[in-house]
Amino acid sequence: MSRPSPNYRLLARNVVTPVEFDSDLIFYKTGRDALLAGLELLDIKPDSIILIPEYMCDPTIEPLCEREYSLVYMDIKDTLSLNLATLEECIKKFSVK
Repeated sequence: MSRPSPNYRLLARNVVTPVEFDSDLIFYKTGRDALLAGLELLDIKPDSIILIPEYMCDPTIEPLCEREYSLVYMDIKDTLSLNLATLEECIKKFSVK
């Protein structure tokens, strides 16, 4: 073959062999489900103001809006990282949880 291919024996062994996880781990079907669970675990109530990056897609923020979180969109760098000064400014300005 001219293209690289996976190591099928290793792949089969890892898929077939049961994997044990720490009991504290929780897996979610979608990232938005994990986000909502994280907000609940942190006891951030639905009427709270939360910061989200401007590039968030509608399917991710719809559940937040449905639960009546107040969303503040924050600018991000071209590298998709946060500007810490802007983050601190937004937290103070909007009393973000």
